[in-house]
Amino acid sequence: MKNNPSDLWIDISDIPEKGLNLELMKDASFFETEEADFRVTKPVSIHCNITKVGDEIYVRGKISFTIETNCSRCLVSFTLSADQEFKVTYLSATMRPSDEETELTRRDMHVSCYSNNRLDIILPVRDQIVLAVPIKTLCAPDCAGLCSVCGQNLNIKRCGCYKSEEINPGLSILKELKLRNNR
Repeated sequence: MKNNPSDLWIDISDIPEKGLNLELMKDASFFETEEADFRVTKPVSIHCNITKVGDEIYVRGKISFTIETNCSRCLVSFTLSADQEFKVTYLSATMRPSDEETELTRRDMHVSCYSNNRLDIILPVRDQIVLAVPIKTLCAPDCAGLCSVCGQNLNIKRCGCYKSEEINPGLSILKELKLRNNR
């Protein structure tokens, strides 16, 4: 991340008993990451409710974002907008398990730690953006992809590399099998 997310730190003492509602718009640059195959292109909308119960802080919310990525089939760049609900439980760093190996539970997948009576909401939001992006991004559900012979984008134009009569030599035995079953 390029920006210093210090303005996304929430002081625990600022959370009233009834909870704290936040509505934020954060610049896309807050969510830049070199590990991802996409780029956040518009400000991210963050709506969340923060409640405190003892030393545990609960954050429930929704983010809305737009990314630019490449189609997994045709490699064309396109934008994808999404809304993602999230929840995170923050524990005091003093409650964190020791550094020795421990087995994670389902609950641990939504746990972060805070220290110095402050919590950072940018990291869980960035994680939610990464998790919301499909592994295989498609510009359209019916994307035809690229021709494996010449590389032509088949959404734009058919290339004619494959004719219906041509069969991969390795698969020709299947045609013979089909013909034998029809007799």
